[in-house]
Amino acid sequence: MNLCARGVPGSQPCRGCSGTPSCSTYAVRALHRHGALRGGRLIPGRLLRCRPGAARRRGFRDPVPPARR
Repeated sequence: MNLCARGVPGSQPCRGCSGTPSCSTYAVRALHRHGALRGGRLIPGRLLRCRPGAARRRGFRDPVPPARR
């Protein structure tokens, strides 16, 4: 059984998404972790990086940065 990334720990990204976490998961996590202002600024950057060549250079991982104190 091949699981798609839908909030299931240990699952793989859905077809078409070469990064981990997927863009939609990244957006939700960024908003929860950083709030609307900074999280809203992080999301367009992730969408611009969401292409196969960029994901490969980052090792297919692009986590949300930690919250600032």
